[in-house]
Amino acid sequence: MRSLLPGLLGAVLLCAGLSARAQTDWRREAVPVIPPDQYVHMLDRHAFAPWSADFLARAEALRQRLAVDCAADATAREAWRQALQAWSRLSAAAVGPVVERRSARRIDFQPTRPELLQQALEAAAAGTLDMDRVGSAARGLPALEWLLWSPQAQTSPQTSAQAAGACRLRRVLADDLRAEAQALAEGFAQRQASPPDEDQTPERVAEAVNQWLGGLEQLRLQALERPALSSASGAPALPRALSGASTEDRMARWLALRQLAVAQAAVAPAPGTALVPLETLLRAKGLNPLADRLRAAVAAVDRTLAAVPARAPGPTALRTASRSLAALQRLASEEIAPALQVTIGFSDADGD
Repeated sequence: MRSLLPGLLGAVLLCAGLSARAQTDWRREAVPVIPPDQYVHMLDRHAFAPWSADFLARAEALRQRLAVDCAADATAREAWRQALQAWSRLSAAAVGPVVERRSARRIDFQPTRPELLQQALEAAAAGTLDMDRVGSAARGLPALEWLLWSPQAQTSPQTSAQAAGACRLRRVLADDLRAEAQALAEGFAQRQASPPDEDQTPERVAEAVNQWLGGLEQLRLQALERPALSSASGAPALPRALSGASTEDRMARWLALRQLAVAQAAVAPAPGTALVPLETLLRAKGLNPLADRLRAAVAAVDRTLAAVPARAPGPTALRTASRSLAALQRLASEEIAPALQVTIGFSDADGD
């Protein structure tokens, strides 16, 4: 099975190497003024809409794989990993349809409940499975992870009905995942096709900044701080541990948040042609020292996350990365948000 991890780690290390060089030509070329409505419209057009389309493609690939052969083999597991990576990127800073539809409950409720999945397996074997009665804790990516990796789920069925039921449940869950991915892709396509008007723009700017901050907090708590605390009593309780995809999930989320934060090119793109990260927005306002500090804080996260071992990370590495994320959060909430005239409020990145 081809692992996504080397590519993700390589991307983080490359980003860290580029961080000192990107967008330094502001000293010679002023960054053009970026209207707030253009900022949020470019987020939709160049980030969220294509990310949702990619998630739909990955969910469809997983659905097709299980439709052809529902075995929990390496190909099915790789398709699940690809879908996870796409979802982690899309949901890293949950905005628009992801929040409105409460998609995290349907796609990524954690932890999954094995006892509920056992009940669903029994219903599928008996031919009485009703997805309307299957709760969030027994559907989505975590449920499919359990069905594809758990030794409990891999026990050889005793009857042909049980084997057929297990196959049916995997396929039904993949269909359900694909349906939600379709709804999200359609929602973001509609959103990017309808730029915000003057009244909507301030709310959309506040949503983008607050949800980005909420994504940082989720990443810090779920992927770093809580596992570090749990390691006091044994191995750290990492998310996605069953599939061994903890690091892939963590890095996919960070790379998405990073892309929304700092520029990837030395010169700001022409207005209306590309994603506008927070760094570019700050430079367009003449706040170059603050933009430089944002880049430095992001580079620190790059380094500390890349230093977290992929296997059996210890509490020291996890806490070091957590502290660098916390420092980035403080800078953003205490200085960047006020500079952008954004009030920090409750985030919908609530871990549903």
